[in-house]
Formats: sequence, structure tokens, C-alpha cells
Amino acid sequence: MPATSGSHSGRGRRGGVDGGGGDGGGGQQRRDPYEVLGVARNSTDQEIKSAYRRMALKYHPDKNQNDPVASDVFKEVTFSYNILSDPVKRRQYDTSGFEAIELESQELELDLSSLGTVNTMFAALFSKLGVPIKTTVSATVLEEALNGTVHTRPLQLGQSLYKKVEKQCAHFYSVEITEQEARMGIVCRVHSNEKSKFKLLYFEIEENGGLSLALQEDSAKTGKVTSAGMFFFAFRCIDLIRLI
Repeated sequence: MPATSGSHSGRGRRGGVDGGGGDGGGGQQRRDPYEVLGVARNSTDQEIKSAYRRMALKYHPDKNQNDPVASDVFKEVTFSYNILSDPVKRRQYDTSGFEAIELESQELELDLSSLGTVNTMFAALFSKLGVPIKTTVSATVLEEALNGTVHTRPLQLGQSLYKKVEKQCAHFYSVEITEQEARMGIVCRVHSNEKSKFKLLYFEIEENGGLSLALQEDSAKTGKVTSAGMFFFAFRCIDLIRLI
């Protein structure tokens, strides 16, 4: 995987990184997440993800500059997907509405707690984009990934790279793993010695061969560097790094 003026070693599945930080907003009166995404309450995870991707690209800030309405819709769409893409939050909402969801969980970020096992990992490292929404990734990069026009560099398990990524640019990487390696678990970690802000992104392969953004993690200051990591295991796990 890559690093912004830093180093990182990666293993296993699909993922990525994107720069940016900030906090997400939300109105006092929130609409039903199912209504926002235009899906039924019994929709599958894939249907929810497809609806989110379609609406996120349509209302993305990069495509709607100086349009406060589109910006608000984008935030609402992202917030709704944050709930419905998380099995726990979705069940809580279905049972008791927004009140059942803890306040701190109502931020605009994607959940990284549950991932299956796959045989290829795609990763992209973006420099800081300076946008105010945590989950904002360059619309151009997302479209290029979805269209399959990005260049992915192969990596070996355990291989470390030291690369610098310019602002609003991306580096994509792929790693091939066996089923046995997937069962053993994969760790992907990126850090920046210059304390740059970035995002680690996880992509899934579409039927047309393109890549769609599935998950992401924002970099955080850890000691003398900023870092982000993803952990892929064949069993349920808890990320204790956030608790240290």
C-alpha cells in the first residue's frame, strides 16, 4: 500500500485511502434513512450500497460547487448510509429510531467493523483534499475507479513502500492472497512521517471490472506520525488501537 511522505506495509483484500478530515453536520429534523436513499426497508446490503453510490456521485461537492442544497443532500445521504450499512445501527434504528443510536455514532464516517474475506485488495492513497466532510472523496477519483481506468500497482504480502502522493492525487495498489492467507487474517497499515492527513479506502470489484468505494478510515495522529489501518479477519474482532 502507499504512504504520504511516509511508509506503510499492506496485506490482503481491497481497500483504499483518502485525505480529508472535518466533521459532518446534520439538521435537527432528520429524514428516514430509507427514504433518503430511496430504498425499501427490506432492501439488501447491495441495494443500499448501490443507492448510496449513485446518490453520492450525483450530489458530491466536487460536482456541485457553490450549491448549498446539494451539499446538504450529500451530508444527509452519507449520514443515512452510515446507519443502514452498519447491521447494528440499522437494527437499532429499525427498532427505536434515531434515539436508539448513540450520539457519538451519528458522525459522518463509514463503519469498518465487519468485512468478509476476498482474494484481492485494492488500495488508494489520497492527499488531503481540504473538504469539510469526513467521507468526501474526490468525485473524479471515484468515477475513474468505478470505470476501471485507474492504474493499480501490485504488491507482495509484507512488502513496504515509501511514496509521496501529491494533493488531490491517488495511488492504487492490489495484493493477491490465497484462501489460506485470507483465513489467517490480513493487516494493512499506512503512516505519514510528515503528519499529513489522508484516508485509507477499501474498494470492491463491480461486475464491469470497475472499483466501487466500500469502506474508509481517516488518518489519526499516533505518536510522531499520522496513521490509518485496516484489519481483515475471518472472524469477528474489535479494533483495540482506537482505545490506546
